[in-house]
Amino acid sequence: MSEPNFLFNSYKAIFNHILDPILIYQVDDQYRFHKMLMINDSFRKSYGYELKEILHADFSMINAHPRKVPDLIENICKHGNVLFETTHKNKAGEEFPVEVHSQFVSMEGHPMIVSIIRDIADRKRVQSELFDLQETRSKTLRLMSHDLRNSFAQMAGALLLLREYSFEASVQELIDLLSEVHDNASRLLMEHLGASDDLGDAMKLEIFPFDLANFLTRLKKKYEVLSQTEKEIDLRCQFPEVSTLIEGDQYKLVRVLDNMMSNAIKFSDSGAKLTFSATINKEHVCFSVKDRGIGIPEELHASIFLADPASGRPGTSGEPSNGLGLFIAKKIVDLHRGNIWFETKEGQGTTFFVEIPKQFMP
Repeated sequence: MSEPNFLFNSYKAIFNHILDPILIYQVDDQYRFHKMLMINDSFRKSYGYELKEILHADFSMINAHPRKVPDLIENICKHGNVLFETTHKNKAGEEFPVEVHSQFVSMEGHPMIVSIIRDIADRKRVQSELFDLQETRSKTLRLMSHDLRNSFAQMAGALLLLREYSFEASVQELIDLLSEVHDNASRLLMEHLGASDDLGDAMKLEIFPFDLANFLTRLKKKYEVLSQTEKEIDLRCQFPEVSTLIEGDQYKLVRVLDNMMSNAIKFSDSGAKLTFSATINKEHVCFSVKDRGIGIPEELHASIFLADPASGRPGTSGEPSNGLGLFIAKKIVDLHRGNIWFETKEGQGTTFFVEIPKQFMP
C-alpha cells in the first residue's frame, strides 16, 4: 500500500473510532449551508442515518429547530470556533439535547464546518434532578423559617414576662444568659435560613466597635453554665483587666469561640479543667481555649479546618460531630483578617488560638 493510501486509511479509521458523532458540511461564501459532506460511524449509530441519506439532506433532518440553523452557521463562520447547545432528532423522530462544538475550516479554498456532537441527555437529567432537589430544599427551608420564627417569638415573649418578676441575683443572671443565647441563636438561624448554599450571605460581617471586657464577661457567664451542666468542667478564665474597644462582628466572633469551647468540652472527660484566655497587644487580640482532653490525632491535622465529615469525631461521652464547626470558625476568622491555629498532643490536650486585629481592616 502506498504511503498516501496508508495515511488516508489511518485518518479514516481514527475518524470512525471517535466516540462522539461528527458531522462535516460545506458552506458558501455567504455563510450559508451548502451540502453535507461526511459523517462518522458514531453519527450513523446515534442518528440511524447512512451517509447516502445525509448527503442529500439539510438540517431539518436532524435539528429540531431548523430555523435557528442559519444564524448558528453564520456565527460559527464569523467566530471560527463555537460551542452551543441545541436539540437534535434521530431517524425515528426521537428528540434529545446535544452540545455541539463547531469549528470553521477551509480546505483548498472550500469553506467547511466540522461539528463534534455530544448527547447531553444524562447531564440534563441530572441537572433537572438537582434543580428539583434545590426546590424541595427551598420549600422545606421556607416552612422551617415560618415555624421556627414563631417558636423563637414565643420564647422571646416568655423571657420578657420573666423579666417583669423580681428574682434573686443567681436566677436573674440565668434569665439574662437565656436572653442572650436566644438572641444569638435567633440571629444565627435567620442568617442561614436566608443564606445561599456557599455560605456567602451567612458569612457577611456586620462590623461595629464593642467593649472587649463586657464581651468577655458575658462569655464567661455563659461558659460557666455550659461547662457545669455538660460535664461539671472546671473552667478557669484569664482576661485582661483593662477595658479595650475593638472592632469586629461580635456575634460571629461569639460563634467562633462557642465552637472552640464546645469542642473543648466535647473532647474532655467529666471534671476536667479548661482555660479560656484573652490577651491584648498593640495591634491584636488573641483568644485561646485550652483543654486537657484526648488531643487531635496527627492524621486529622491537615483537615481540621476543612468541611470534611471525616474529621468529625464523637466526643468522650459519645457526642456527635459533623466536622463543620471549625470550618465555619476559620471562615469567620479569615473574614476578620485574623488567624486561627492549634497546638495539640494526643492524649494530653489541645489549645486553640484565634488572633484578630483590634481595628478591622477591610
